[in-house]
Amino acid sequence: MSVFLWLSIGLVVVALVILMRDDLQFIGRGKRRVRGTVYGHIRHIDADGDSFQAQVTFLDDTGCKIEFVDFVLRQTPTPDVGSEVNVVYPAGMPGKARLPRPFLRAFVYVSLMMLLLLLVARLFD
Repeated sequence: MSVFLWLSIGLVVVALVILMRDDLQFIGRGKRRVRGTVYGHIRHIDADGDSFQAQVTFLDDTGCKIEFVDFVLRQTPTPDVGSEVNVVYPAGMPGKARLPRPFLRAFVYVSLMMLLLLLVARLFD
């Protein structure tokens, strides 16, 4: 049981480190906010049905066209093709662009921290 707990704690810590490493690039380098345009959707088909990821394009600080795929899967192809969306990326790193979702990221951090606390508390049972 103890080995399983230690492995679980390790996995949660690794997940937190990966998330923080990603977010520290935004904090340390400064954040750029631009407007992007949805130009399509990637459709995924599985046993649960269809899901969609938005494809977004925007111009970075140098005027270069950057394209990326939103990491969130949705049940419908939203936002609509042609609609404008907010895009954020670390200064000088447009390849790290994403749609801003501060509440989703906060929820993930809080969930992982709560799981970590529960696992550590279980060690001392």
